[in-house]
Amino acid sequence: MNRLSLPTRGTRRSAFTLIELLVVIAIIALLMALLLPAIQKVREAANKMLCGSNLRQIAIAAHNYHGDYTKLPPGMLQYLGAGPQPFLVNGVQQTGCLAILLPYLEADNIFKQIIDTGTPPGAVITTAASGPFNFGLTTVSYAWWNHTQNRLVSQAKIKAFQCPSDDVNEQLSFGVLINMNHYSNQFTSGYYYTTPGSVANNAFGRTNYAACQGLFTRGWGALVGLPNADRYVGMFDNRSTLTLGQLTVQDGTSNTLMFGEGLGGNGTGSPRNYCWSWMGTGACNLATSLGRASINSEADPVTGVITPGTVFGYGGGAGFSNFSARHAAGVQFAFGDGSVKTVRYAARPADFASWSAFLGSATYTSAQLSTDYALLLQLGGRIDGYSFDTSSIVD
Repeated sequence: MNRLSLPTRGTRRSAFTLIELLVVIAIIALLMALLLPAIQKVREAANKMLCGSNLRQIAIAAHNYHGDYTKLPPGMLQYLGAGPQPFLVNGVQQTGCLAILLPYLEADNIFKQIIDTGTPPGAVITTAASGPFNFGLTTVSYAWWNHTQNRLVSQAKIKAFQCPSDDVNEQLSFGVLINMNHYSNQFTSGYYYTTPGSVANNAFGRTNYAACQGLFTRGWGALVGLPNADRYVGMFDNRSTLTLGQLTVQDGTSNTLMFGEGLGGNGTGSPRNYCWSWMGTGACNLATSLGRASINSEADPVTGVITPGTVFGYGGGAGFSNFSARHAAGVQFAFGDGSVKTVRYAARPADFASWSAFLGSATYTSAQLSTDYALLLQLGGRIDGYSFDTSSIVD
């Protein structure tokens, strides 16, 4: 007769007890908590490296363009003539240098799809819904978004134009800025295509990169009574034709900012308000310094009220009008010699009055010129004439 065999002392169990399983899970969770920051740090380091590589490729593309045309590409194609003028939506091309550089960035297939219909010299541009478009440096045409084919082409997502640390393709409450430039008496202006938040307005291809305009567009300082501000004019401007030779004998290629990164909108809050389009983004300036993604640039530092579309960039946060980044230490820039470095976040003077007083001064002390903001302007300017050591804000 078979008897039911019972486990004897010393027999090995075939499974974990509940307590043992809980202990193992707790250990795994603890290890994950310890390793997660390290993993995120490694991932951000890799993303930052890829972002720097994108900037370097754009800078090399500008050098190759210079090799073909003996001048750098224009920062943007907007109004004809020198100095700030009114913002004309349909009267000029309204495109930036990234679109012009496409053939030098292995994106010739996209560039060839852009309809360049040509504009006869002296043609009268009206405000009709559609019309000719061209990349002419000395001619004007209808804005690029007034042509159906060009609108479709501009929706392309170009990986080389996007920083992997930023979710640049997220839904936007206002939309993609199809034009971003300095004009009139404002620091930077943006224009979005249609109803805020619409599908059409969110469809345009985006970028985290823009050419560096320096402090302002040329002639702006004299226009508003801050003539000393014009010494900080940058490498790129509206229909600019700077050569590398000119830059070398001015401040030098290794001392002047060429291209930088930006979020194109607020870095905090949900959803994001704006982002730059690669087709329309021209040159960004340094007037409001560099923006941190972790700070809302549209909040008044006194009242705390958030006003969407604030231009001046309160509090050192990211906005559509300044270079900014999600990197912890600072914003990456490609310099005129093609090198890529991180420029640390530099606070501007605390309020508009002290900011104007700084730029309007006839003379400066060494202490004034050694502040982080002053050093940033010296990096952005190509004819400032200063030779202060900027290593304190450059990594």
